[in-house]
Amino acid sequence: MAIRDVCPHCGHAICVPDDLRGERVPCPGCGQRTLIRTEAERRRDEEGREARAEARQRDLERIALLEKLEAERPALSDDPAPLSPPAIPAGGLVPRRRRQRVLADFTLLAAYVVAALSLAGAGLTVYLGIEGAIARPTVVVLACIGWGVAGVLGFALLKYAGELGLLLGEIAEGLSAARKERARQRDEGSR
Repeated sequence: MAIRDVCPHCGHAICVPDDLRGERVPCPGCGQRTLIRTEAERRRDEEGREARAEARQRDLERIALLEKLEAERPALSDDPAPLSPPAIPAGGLVPRRRRQRVLADFTLLAAYVVAALSLAGAGLTVYLGIEGAIARPTVVVLACIGWGVAGVLGFALLKYAGELGLLLGEIAEGLSAARKERARQRDEGSR
């Protein structure tokens, strides 16, 4: 029985005897050696090519749709006028600044929690030293010093980070108020 295949190099039809399946034979069209595939392998390769062609077609359709949507989208205005500042709610703070203030407050709270935990750790170390769980007094003293240093450093870093957050929030509020005042003066001057 003869096997029919197609040369992947030139597309020429190849017909060879069944015993040459899996062998490389020269193509009568281009002369390059071509692997003769079984019917199942050839169908699998064709299905793979068809699936890739369908996927490519879907991708091209998506690209065309995106280009169409991009063309329909209105262009940005060339108006050099700045955007108006956000309105301040009744509470007085813009929500972003309110979140900044809350984050600063939580950072300050975390500083006090770190200080309390370091005191608790030092107290637990002293208690374990008194009860005899820690045999050497120098270990108790060094552990208490370590708890103290960790507590002071943690407290200081978090406290200053929280204070910095509050300061930045106040600066941003001041800048916002100054911008509003300048805009109000500019509006009054143009009337």
